[in-house]
Amino acid sequence: MADRLALFLLLALVTPGCDGESTGPDGDADADTALHQELDDAITEAVHAVEAAPPPPLDALFTDVYEEMPWHLREELEDIRRIRGGGG
Repeated sequence: MADRLALFLLLALVTPGCDGESTGPDGDADADTALHQELDDAITEAVHAVEAAPPPPLDALFTDVYEEMPWHLREELEDIRRIRGGGG
């Protein structure tokens, strides 16, 4: 979850126009280009880390979204577990 949040925050920092041709509030195009490259590298590293990780458990599709799971989704999760032989 923390990796996904970090990726979201990094993506939120990358704004249109931060391409080295435009400048940020301080007017420093070189610093903007370096920041863009640093963010691009961090995003690429985060994507590779997430891709290399094992898939999340099936329950996470439900429990990561809802604090209290709605009854109909609880039933769906139970059905899936039953179909998969009790495995998550």
